[in-house]
Amino acid sequence: MTTTPSVKILVCYHKPATLVKSEIFVPIHAGRAQAGFGKDGYIRDADLAWLHDHMIGDNTGDHISEKTLTYSELTALYWAWKNYDELGNPDYIGLMHYRRIIAFNEKKQTYNFIYTPFLSEEFISTHLNSESILRSLGQHDIILYKQISGLGLTEGEKTRRKWDYELQLFLEHSPLPSDICNDYLNRKWAARSNLMVMKRDMFFEYCSFLFSTLDKIEPFIDKKVQYYKARDRVYGRIGEWALGMWAYYKEKKHHASVKYLPAYLFEDTSIKSPVLPAFPERNIAICSACDNNYVLPIAVMIKSLQEHASPDFNYDLIILDNGLSEKNISKLKSLSTPPATNFSFRFYKMHPHMYDKKLTKRGHRSATAYCKLFVPGILKHYDKVLYLDADTLVLADVAALFSIDINDKWVGAALDYSIMGQLRNTNNCASKLSLDYIGLDDALFQYVNAGVLLLNLAELRKNSIDSKWEATAASHDYENMERDVLNQHILGHVHFLDTAWNVPHNMKGISYLPRENYAQFTSVDRLAPKIIHYATSDKPWKNPSADMAHHWWSHARTLPFYEEIVYKYLKAAAKNLAATATKELQAELLRDITRRTRLRLLSIWYRLRALTTFGKLRQHYQKKKLDIQNRLAKIKEFIEGS
Repeated sequence: MTTTPSVKILVCYHKPATLVKSEIFVPIHAGRAQAGFGKDGYIRDADLAWLHDHMIGDNTGDHISEKTLTYSELTALYWAWKNYDELGNPDYIGLMHYRRIIAFNEKKQTYNFIYTPFLSEEFISTHLNSESILRSLGQHDIILYKQISGLGLTEGEKTRRKWDYELQLFLEHSPLPSDICNDYLNRKWAARSNLMVMKRDMFFEYCSFLFSTLDKIEPFIDKKVQYYKARDRVYGRIGEWALGMWAYYKEKKHHASVKYLPAYLFEDTSIKSPVLPAFPERNIAICSACDNNYVLPIAVMIKSLQEHASPDFNYDLIILDNGLSEKNISKLKSLSTPPATNFSFRFYKMHPHMYDKKLTKRGHRSATAYCKLFVPGILKHYDKVLYLDADTLVLADVAALFSIDINDKWVGAALDYSIMGQLRNTNNCASKLSLDYIGLDDALFQYVNAGVLLLNLAELRKNSIDSKWEATAASHDYENMERDVLNQHILGHVHFLDTAWNVPHNMKGISYLPRENYAQFTSVDRLAPKIIHYATSDKPWKNPSADMAHHWWSHARTLPFYEEIVYKYLKAAAKNLAATATKELQAELLRDITRRTRLRLLSIWYRLRALTTFGKLRQHYQKKKLDIQNRLAKIKEFIEGS
């Protein structure tokens, strides 16, 4: 009867980050003896307290914790070697980093870092579970991360004198055969980053080899200190070469079973703190979503929101960040300086929610449109929030909208006049068919627009609607993207808002609206809109002559980076004009190619007429002759160039 081997993998930390902790993974604070000083400099008291509260340290028993700036994660390795019983004397022992972890169940045929946007609890339970780790271990003695994009000794390391010196020291004092070391260093792969899992006996043998060799070369490196601009992690880097060479030696000379796997490199390991209301009372919670393509539009929306805010309320704005650059985040933050006492402005990264989800995209709309579907799960400490699309413009105090009592309805939203117009257009059968399958009894008076939403978060969570939205969005290819997803699950639970709170700027199907709605739209909403929604592709920042664009530009002029908006518009306009002109010229050239023989005959005809006529008539034929010759020359140039 086979027994399941026990496994412990140390995960090294030097600052607070998403905690990788389970029956196998053991987080360890590397360098705890440094007394509040680590890889990135001084550690804040609060961060140090977090590290003490959530993990063991490498400064108990026999340790070298105080050497962490030069030994890096090797201080944790040393601690495990000398204090093995503290880990329960496992059959296998491993070492990882909080940002770099071997991909045990990864099926991709790659031996490099798999760049992963974030590290979350869901990712840990799915990809780093006990079953996948034990399955990968099998009967292997050693598991390493194999990098195939560089040599055993990287080209950069080869060209830097200090690494030549350190490597030479290691090779001189290492008990490994020189032929094995040279063979390893000349291969086009390497075991990098000190990522490993080993059987217990292998682990003890490796640590004895590694630290005895480092002890021998440490005095020489200390004497050479004047040649270094920085010595941080010097022994950690030597350890990377040592690990690869030693494992290669054991595999070739002692037939050890070594398995190589890729590794995850997590870009975002920050701890996701819960989003709490910014103000204790009169808190108007507002949410929007943005990526790098909508920075200027959302800036105008925020400015319009601020300009119509009342001093009697507090405005709590949360931007769902779907990949914003630091530069663009700083640009948006500048809108709240000097800070208003009744206006809070925060960002929430959407990577953990949006990662690896296959979401339908249509036309000019990106996956950022789906962010609104995740709001109930993100704002768990809110019962109600007003969601505004980035392409809206606020022309009234939204506190009045937020204060509407929708009772136990799940969503407050306005009828989608655009869809209504399409549904009543007998020539537009596609819209009717595309809405039938989302299950609305009377789509004409039930389908709502998703650009302005008053979300009853408490009721949505109680009925798990956010989970249904997310599942539907990931599994259905809807024509109207998140609007169809949202509408499918809220039938009978909608409080219909005054359409002045969501006025479409461009209504091509206005003539198809029912009489009552047509009168409301033309006589009330368009004349006194409270929120304008620039929902079509004809955006005001792309086309200043677009319908109702003057409202948008009047607010854009007040931005500190207004000139950038104008510049981007002019640049885009010039590009479009150039593209249009190029298309017209190409079309004309293609027509001329099909008429090449006729053009040649015309050239001969105009040349003869120019020789046999006089005065203005001769000038006319000469001009015609030159035009034809130019067109023939372009044809020749095009054909020969092809």
